Amino acid sequence: MDAQEQARLVAPEDEIAVLDEDRAFADRSADRKLRVEGADAETWLHDLLTADVAGIPPGLGRRSLLLSPTGRIRADVVVMRLAAGFVLVQDVLQPKDIGDLLAPYVLSAAVTLTDATDDLALYAVPEVVAGTLPWPVSRPSVVGEASDLLVPAADAGGLAQMLRDAGLVEVGGDALEVRRIRRGVARFPTDLTERSVPAEAGLEHLIDTTKGCFLGQESVAKIRNLGHPAALVLAAQAEVEVRPGAEVLADGLPTGLVSSAALAADGGTACLMRVGWGARDARLTTAAGTSLRSPSRSM
Repeated sequence: MDAQEQARLVAPEDEIAVLDEDRAFADRSADRKLRVEGADAETWLHDLLTADVAGIPPGLGRRSLLLSPTGRIRADVVVMRLAAGFVLVQDVLQPKDIGDLLAPYVLSAAVTLTDATDDLALYAVPEVVAGTLPWPVSRPSVVGEASDLLVPAADAGGLAQMLRDAGLVEVGGDALEVRRIRRGVARFPTDLTERSVPAEAGLEHLIDTTKGCFLGQESVAKIRNLGHPAALVLAAQAEVEVRPGAEVLADGLPTGLVSSAALAADGGTACLMRVGWGARDARLTTAAGTSLRSPSRSM
């Protein structure tokens, strides 16, 4: 086995089932949370992030990217608009803290950045339940489908008990991750790197191309109008066990690696792989000869 390979992920099937049935909640309080407040907060974020921040209504959220000047992904966040400014939520696995990434751009802007990770708890809950609880709600959730509740950390225990009393089941991070992989959803930095551009994983929908400017705008436009990314993240299925880190071959030649892998519902493996652009229509296998079939086509 390649030294880079890891075990594929497994999670309790009953937890995945209640997620699919909208009967689950998840504690995401470990995610980084950054308050962005001040008279210039809206326009400042709008000019830096890829999303239409100015168009986010109160009580809603919008997923967005922070890119480098060359269009590479530096952070993937959810921007929540609250009554007093914004909260940016970031997966704790991402290599650089969003607060540290944004701080150099404050300069003379009327903006304050405050790390609220320890002050706020965050729970992902079914949307039908979120509106019945006395805390701010943001949609969509940081885990995709569902809604997020941001509450003072001191209220977290009470909220969790209310959710259990409402008949919801708490699920862990492994269940969320297995469902993500089975659905073929790319995650930064697991399936993408700091060298990746949004087009590698079809993340162009996170970019508002109609607004005046954002970091990396020219590079994004160049890829969109004149070319294509050097690599792609593809979803695949295999009949046997495949592990993250396994080498991927295109028509027998090395082209990339499996980046995420989980036990599939049928006992095989659901995975994501980052491969070269030229491999997008090739026959893909592992070095051991295991066929990696795209869910959308037969190979």
